[in-house]
Amino acid sequence: MGTRLLGAIPYDASLEHFTVGQVAEEFNFTVLCGSDNLSNRIEHTVIAAMEPQNMLAYVRDNTLIITPGDRVDSILVSILMLAENRPHSGGILLTGGFEPHPKIVPLLKSSNIPVLLSPDDTFQVSSKLSYVGFKIRSYDTDKIKRLHTLVKDYVDNDRILESLKEFTV
Repeated sequence: MGTRLLGAIPYDASLEHFTVGQVAEEFNFTVLCGSDNLSNRIEHTVIAAMEPQNMLAYVRDNTLIITPGDRVDSILVSILMLAENRPHSGGILLTGGFEPHPKIVPLLKSSNIPVLLSPDDTFQVSSKLSYVGFKIRSYDTDKIKRLHTLVKDYVDNDRILESLKEFTV
């Protein structure tokens, strides 16, 4: 057909990962605490709609835990899982418009975990998150660096530049 392939950039899952701050920004969620760690990357989400001991098997590094704000048990387990076992990893999204119990707020604040508040119920929040496509932002320097590497490795940049010279007179 006379067409030459100039490159094909392979799929890279790390480019899909978003930050807690991007979630807050995209949906206008309130940041309760942990604003210094809004750049935490999210690779997994867990809806804590189960008994807290069962939730343990699902929480990994870089997990966003979604739970109603009045579920003290799930919030406490989330603090333990994210703060003690996975420092600077993930975040918590409290739903239903419920602020956490006043005795728990100091624990959340001292954990440095980014905690977001949403007036929406858990189903609405999870539905929103499942359909959103996060864009690469100017401050996503790690993603930008990875894209540069992918383009360098998988695209014939020299041929593209040569082609552009043909069009400029």
